[in-house]
Amino acid sequence: MDLYLKNKVAIVTGGASGIGEKTAEYFVQEGVKVLVADVNRERIEKTVNFLEGMAGDVTGVYGDVTNEKMVAQMVEKAVSHFGTVDFLVNSAGVGGGMSPLENAPQAEWQRILDINLIGTINCCKAVMPILRQKNSGRIMNIASEAGVSGEKGLEVYAASKGGVISLTKSLAKSLGRHNVTVNAVAPAFVHSPMTAFLTPELEKKWLQMYAIKRLGEVGDVASMIVFLCSDRCSWITGQTISINGGFSMK
Repeated sequence: MDLYLKNKVAIVTGGASGIGEKTAEYFVQEGVKVLVADVNRERIEKTVNFLEGMAGDVTGVYGDVTNEKMVAQMVEKAVSHFGTVDFLVNSAGVGGGMSPLENAPQAEWQRILDINLIGTINCCKAVMPILRQKNSGRIMNIASEAGVSGEKGLEVYAASKGGVISLTKSLAKSLGRHNVTVNAVAPAFVHSPMTAFLTPELEKKWLQMYAIKRLGEVGDVASMIVFLCSDRCSWITGQTISINGGFSMK
């Protein structure tokens, strides 16, 4: 199936690792031009080199999504380099600590909110004028099953992702008249640098909660992100798509 994405332009935050990196790779396979934004300079260079080796039209930029000015500069670079922006994928994010909330210092949980929620807001705000003017575009946010149903011990992380889900719905209503769709994906547990703490014993235990007896891979999520950016999905907006191997079925 042709997704008709060739020569579109995407910004992928958190694009040098995990779901973001795989999304950038899948975009390149579809002929999309990609700006990879991340806070890890070494990983940016490595990812850009890899994607250029696939004949991708790619550039990288250091970008901290919690810094509104830096986000604006990130978007400006995409426009100056590629001429426009068609897609924004908000993949920059951090996991939540397992320490009880009542004992957690504010600096620990404030960082989760700042990156996962405020960072997503900053990036959406920066691209909205461009997409409105184009009268087309896609915004893809990364939520989490924790944001859908809550998660014991991950209260602030769940709250940050629940906020992303509400943001997604609200922006979909605001931008729909401009032919801009806004959707989110909500992965359950996915193997990625964010989940590197997982032990074989813990994985075996968690597998009992999944109808499909494996945990997720970044490609499982990236493929849906790319698909939702295509014109094949032009009438889907304001939705949060669970990607969880059957985890949420009761």
